[in-house]
Amino acid sequence: MVHVLIGRRGAVSFLVWRECIFGILLLAMAWVDWRRRTIPNGLLLAGIINWAAWTYLLGRFDKETPCAVTVSAVIPSCVLILVLFLEKRKGCLMMGGGDVKLMFVMALYFDWYRLLQVVFTACVAALLFVVVSVWKGKGGKSGWERKDAGAEGMENDVDGIPLGPCFVIGFVWGIFQNEPLRQLFWKLMQRV
Repeated sequence: MVHVLIGRRGAVSFLVWRECIFGILLLAMAWVDWRRRTIPNGLLLAGIINWAAWTYLLGRFDKETPCAVTVSAVIPSCVLILVLFLEKRKGCLMMGGGDVKLMFVMALYFDWYRLLQVVFTACVAALLFVVVSVWKGKGGKSGWERKDAGAEGMENDVDGIPLGPCFVIGFVWGIFQNEPLRQLFWKLMQRV
């Protein structure tokens, strides 16, 4: 996705700016999710507009773009189907709609393989949050309970964790899987 980071004069490429802006939007989404347990649609829309604007500016709208986005959208679609199946079976909310929408937005930025790594890393981070909160002695509760309006026929008490911060961890992992980004990171660290 990011082929060249440093241009002839040492300027950071447009693709890095695109991912940095999305990273800032993702941090804002994570903050709101942490505080209010919701991911605002406005920030999700800003992520889509950011991707579309930079993709257009780079002249990357071609025949391959819709195909690549469609292939990447298979992963959030599978997660959505799994979540809906588990919700129907268990009778309680398993994952918020904002988290699923966020995965669809992230499918714009990552190819399917990196998106799979991002989702896996986010799930591992969520599991670690749960393990740490249980280990701290909260009696098996994660400590992030909230009252939810809930879907029809679903329980209203939600005991879980906000996944937005976990997606930030996954995003950072996915971004640094690119060799050019790692090289830029190490160059910046050497200057410090």
